[in-house]
Amino acid sequence: MLTPANFGYMADIKGYDYDLAKAKALIKEAGAEGAELPFMTSPVYDQRIAQAVQQMLGEAGLKVTIVMSDQATYLRRRQGTPQDAGSLSIGRWSCACQDADGVIQPLFHSASGWSKFKNAVYDEAVEKARATLDQTERLAWYRKALDILKDEVPGIGLYQDVAIYGARKGLRWKPGADESFFVFNMRWTELSCEPGLHRRIALASAALSRAGARCAGCARGRHQRSRSGVRHDLVRQTRLCR
Repeated sequence: MLTPANFGYMADIKGYDYDLAKAKALIKEAGAEGAELPFMTSPVYDQRIAQAVQQMLGEAGLKVTIVMSDQATYLRRRQGTPQDAGSLSIGRWSCACQDADGVIQPLFHSASGWSKFKNAVYDEAVEKARATLDQTERLAWYRKALDILKDEVPGIGLYQDVAIYGARKGLRWKPGADESFFVFNMRWTELSCEPGLHRRIALASAALSRAGARCAGCARGRHQRSRSGVRHDLVRQTRLCR
């Protein structure tokens, strides 16, 4: 459910092994053989995943019907009553906070609109973890909450997405686990000679000069904010494209 980037991740809490015979036995024990389950999804999610889940549950003895809707309808139903939310659904979740609370609270705490799970002991563990800054104490409450999730299985983390970024050579920026994407964290080390780039830089530089925005830092090899409030990097960058 969590990743190693999350505070509260427990490496020793393992996932579930594939065991078709055990799955069939559990379904039979519950008297649910042949039960029909609607599986909610939308075009936003990878339908290959939904169909694979449908097939595997079918092999275990359940009749799963994929129910497709537009994303707005899907989200409205998922946040509605348990009856509206369907027996099964697929979704994606991430939290830039990099803390277990950002995942297990909204998805499974009974007070959350996303949650269809109700367990008073679990709710208490999540709330206690929220109420203290002591990391050791918080980890203890998170372990209790995660143990309950593993035993009662209100949801299963199927896989972890990998974000792929493409960047032009010369851009200094490193993606982080918090998924932040802020332009002010990025820096150019060079400008390539694109068609018309010299002219655009010259015009911009001339406009800044006419406005009295002379950059005193360029001569010393660094860039400072000009009086007009515009960064005057353009004059120095022209030297890279000769």
